[in-house]
Amino acid sequence: MYCTKCGQKFHKDSNFCEYCGQSAELNNENVVFPRISFIKALELGYRRAPDFKGRSRRSEYWWWVLFATTLNIISGVIPIIGIFVTLLLIIPTISVTTRRLHDINLSGWWQAPIQALSFIILLLPGSPLPSILSIIFSLMILGCFVIFIYWTAKDGDKGPNDFGDSPKFPKQNINQNI
Repeated sequence: MYCTKCGQKFHKDSNFCEYCGQSAELNNENVVFPRISFIKALELGYRRAPDFKGRSRRSEYWWWVLFATTLNIISGVIPIIGIFVTLLLIIPTISVTTRRLHDINLSGWWQAPIQALSFIILLLPGSPLPSILSIIFSLMILGCFVIFIYWTAKDGDKGPNDFGDSPKFPKQNINQNI
């Protein structure tokens, strides 16, 4: 069970959240955790970087994408710094993307072709491919990106799925009042 105020997981047999003091009592079936803020998304991105299990909400994912993209654009002005920043962000980015895909009940391995296509895009401008093949290849890449954006923008499963409990909707504890 998760706290409806701060979103942290309650410890077993606890009646109050140890982080914010919120009561563990959940009387409403339609309880939804609050959206994750930009700062909280950054904190979760780095704290949960080695965690490729579980699920992440859309707000956590998209705040992280905004942060990583902005930082990569700004640091890309000086190539050596850009490479260093990219290396610092790659593991947390793959991790949060894996958890985001888990939220819609997909394996994190679905991002592997998209990540590979990102590198291929960098090679296309200097490619010796004939123009028609280059256009077909570019359309295939664009189609993959559209599907991937749809997946990451899609609302997660409301209840538990193969990858754990919902990070958005708290699991109701049937025996909480006993």
